[in-house]
Amino acid sequence: MTLEVALVLVGDELLGGTRQDANGPWLANRLTRAGARVTSWTLAGDGVAEAARAVGVAAEYADVVIVSGGLGPTDDDGTRAALAVAGGVELVEDDEALDLVRAAQRARGSELDARRRLEARLPRGATCLANPEGTAPGIAMRLGRSTLFALPGVPREMQAMFDTAVLPRLGDLGDLDPASTASLRTSGLREPDIQDALAGLDGGGVALGLYPHQGEQEIRFTARGEGAEERVEAAAAEARRRLGAAVYGNVPIEEAVVGALKARGLVGTTAESLTGGLVARMLTEVPGASDVFRGGWVVYSDAWKAARLGVPERLLAERGAVSKEVARAMAEGALERAEADLAVSLTGIAGPGGGAAPDGTLIPQGTFYVGFARAGVRTRVEHHRAPHSRTIVRRRAAVRALDVLRRALDGNG
Repeated sequence: MTLEVALVLVGDELLGGTRQDANGPWLANRLTRAGARVTSWTLAGDGVAEAARAVGVAAEYADVVIVSGGLGPTDDDGTRAALAVAGGVELVEDDEALDLVRAAQRARGSELDARRRLEARLPRGATCLANPEGTAPGIAMRLGRSTLFALPGVPREMQAMFDTAVLPRLGDLGDLDPASTASLRTSGLREPDIQDALAGLDGGGVALGLYPHQGEQEIRFTARGEGAEERVEAAAAEARRRLGAAVYGNVPIEEAVVGALKARGLVGTTAESLTGGLVARMLTEVPGASDVFRGGWVVYSDAWKAARLGVPERLLAERGAVSKEVARAMAEGALERAEADLAVSLTGIAGPGGGAAPDGTLIPQGTFYVGFARAGVRTRVEHHRAPHSRTIVRRRAAVRALDVLRRALDGNG
């Protein structure tokens, strides 16, 4: 029976939405790769009763419970007390934990004070876990049928403690069945289309999952047991065959574009209205993008489209900024001025609300055009509609523009 693990993440800020949890995904990924099965993922408030209740429930069914957060010395750090309540024991000062806290303070040029001394209090019968990156020791204890580990909430401290003090013990607590995984990324296909194309591919002990990323779809293959790696690789290869040009490896689309530009020794540029520089930002977040992307234009107003990219004022007046003609002129203007090999342009209406063309025709929210220009090749324009919120429209348009670049570089555009 595969080792089952429950996660309990403590913090009012997580429940209030003022901070996004990073520890849960990291722990779940690490545990899955190690061969454990994460069966639940619970958020609990800082209050002693709330945390104790969440921990108690998890300990009723899991082999291992991992708690993150609430081990600091401030008044809202109630995890120690919650564990004592859940275990029906008292909190006591632990000599080993006290030595660890004192040594950590001295390493930071400080002496132990009353507040920091609180970090050495553990539920009676528990043992402490060394903290390689901070002052607060972790906690290991039995609770019901479970072995419980309490780790700090600071990601750097939590990760170091998990790797050094928790991971080495997992094999002694239950059966581990390490998973083999592989991922592919696609663009330009809807989730139902991918499911139809990959029908039957989740047999042979390979689990298939689809994870949307606003314009991109990640396909993840997972298998366990003997021959897992070979089965996953075979499933991924078959998915590539079935999906064809829609697949671009296992990295985000901006990384695929930068990699393709580098491989071909080409330089790209951008001309953006709708997305306000989002495409350029996505490209420049990739290390080494400066080798293939010198810059682009954000031309939000009609005046800047004309002045910076040479879009004819007559064209703007007659056809409107949200048109295939203007998208074409923007791409061609950027290509010429940047002295680049390829250029993409984006113009559209992100909303809220739609707009009107010069002839009075309604342009719905989410309408956008992607222009693509390349030296010696006829410029082409795509027309799309993404009936979503402003943020999603902009993201999907940016991904589509990058996919146009990617397909052109791969010879599929």
